[in-house]
Amino acid sequence: MENLGYLMISAGTAAMAFIEPSPTRPDRWWWVTCLALSGGLVVIVATSFMSVAASDLALLAVGAVLAPAWVLVLTRRIA
Repeated sequence: MENLGYLMISAGTAAMAFIEPSPTRPDRWWWVTCLALSGGLVVIVATSFMSVAASDLALLAVGAVLAPAWVLVLTRRIA
């Protein structure tokens, strides 16, 4: 169930990369962070079937680096 949740969040984040709410210029960092977070979540699912160390490293990378970067870009985009 947890892996399915990660995959659903990954699909939603990837879809958000292509949503353009206004006719303003596209933000390159929005695309990069959305697709990086989406890919990171897929990596979490893939490493969940491997050793514990690989899974923990993937969770740490996504949770400590990619997710905060995505949140910062999201707040800049909303503002």
